[in-house]
Amino acid sequence: MTAQTVAVVIDVFRAFTTAAVAFNKGADHIHCVRDLDTARALAVESSNSFLMGEDHGLQPEAFDAGNSPAAVAGFDLTGKLVIQRTSNGTRGLVDATADQVLAASAVNATATAAYIASTWPDAAVEFVATEPGNEDQAAADFMASLLASERPDVAALSAELRRIADIEVAKWAAKLGPDHPEVLGYAADVEMCCAVDTLPIAMVGLRTDTGVTLQRG
Repeated sequence: MTAQTVAVVIDVFRAFTTAAVAFNKGADHIHCVRDLDTARALAVESSNSFLMGEDHGLQPEAFDAGNSPAAVAGFDLTGKLVIQRTSNGTRGLVDATADQVLAASAVNATATAAYIASTWPDAAVEFVATEPGNEDQAAADFMASLLASERPDVAALSAELRRIADIEVAKWAAKLGPDHPEVLGYAADVEMCCAVDTLPIAMVGLRTDTGVTLQRG
């Protein structure tokens, strides 16, 4: 497998943390799509499908889980047809134009960089931050340092992500109230998202007619 260009598409809060958790819970592949209609159309083709993701931050109708690593961690996905759609992460993955695409977050940052270094050592690597905040860029800088044979500070990345997470949780709490289920769920999710290198899984994308299918690298 060769590639002249590699795109690492990053969504720390929360899409590709959720995807890594799904692999850890038994998923063989994750079918990432750009829109809800495609996700639902894929799901009806199988009696064993599992839909996860969000639309405008909320779990869509007929989805089995939202864009939530904490929620997905409660399922056994062994043998499931896992389909993911999110507003930023999966759309960014499908829209990436490099020869090869990978999905990444903080939980699999080192695994992603190691896979690229061993598989495509001469490729030009682009890091694509899909969220408007700074969390994706912080993860991108960490992986870029690893590919440059540097030793970035894991604790520093985790601390920066937690700082950003606190701001995001406060925004949700101000809008919905501190005890709102969405706020409490988001707080639990970002706690998982801020943990660096807890899921050493490289998520490698294969382009399909419907989007990008992730598999373990």
